[in-house]
Amino acid sequence: MDITIQAMSGVMSITGEDSGPPMKAGAALCDFLGGVHLYGGIVSALFQREQTGSGAVLDISMQDCVFPTLTTALGAYFLAGEQKARTGNRHPGLSAAPYNVYESKDGHVAMICIRDGHWRKLCNAMDRPELADDSRFVDMKSRSLNMDLLDDLITGWTKELSKEEIFKKLSDSAKPKLEIVIGNNKRADAKIAGITPAVLILRGKCEDSPPYILFPTCLFG
Repeated sequence: MDITIQAMSGVMSITGEDSGPPMKAGAALCDFLGGVHLYGGIVSALFQREQTGSGAVLDISMQDCVFPTLTTALGAYFLAGEQKARTGNRHPGLSAAPYNVYESKDGHVAMICIRDGHWRKLCNAMDRPELADDSRFVDMKSRSLNMDLLDDLITGWTKELSKEEIFKKLSDSAKPKLEIVIGNNKRADAKIAGITPAVLILRGKCEDSPPYILFPTCLFG
């Protein structure tokens, strides 16, 4: 049902590149969002029963659960009065920059600078501190208006470095980044964030049954 809900809710209409067809998100987000909201409903109903003695009937719509995730896209729609073209990995409203996936020597990195301070630290990491005071990039509005040029400048820096080198440079100054991890690639991000990575393996009923679910998780502490 996930792809159906992604289509009906509008997720697919805003996912992908403008030059391509609507695209579903890789993760089964609608399936799990429905489960998360159902969990919240069950826990709330149990608390209500404990406090009042009254039961409840839960009716959870998968489609309704997805709508809150579309707030940025819906805001851009109502502001423009029409649906704009899909923006790929850029901000849905094209109102934040840097906000994109950038090429590196050995893959790609995702990067976002929400505040001007993030941008200034990125400029320092790039050894281009003068860009922070450039009138074309001095604030979020300016950077968004000059998004193509900005992305070209950042890509010119990232494509000369490996993901590890970019990670190190950004970690030394700030952390407006997240590496795209595929397969069994291992990262130090979790340790830096104070999180202990763990793997939860669920086995069958018999003690010697092979694992049938391998679910990555994180344990805090």
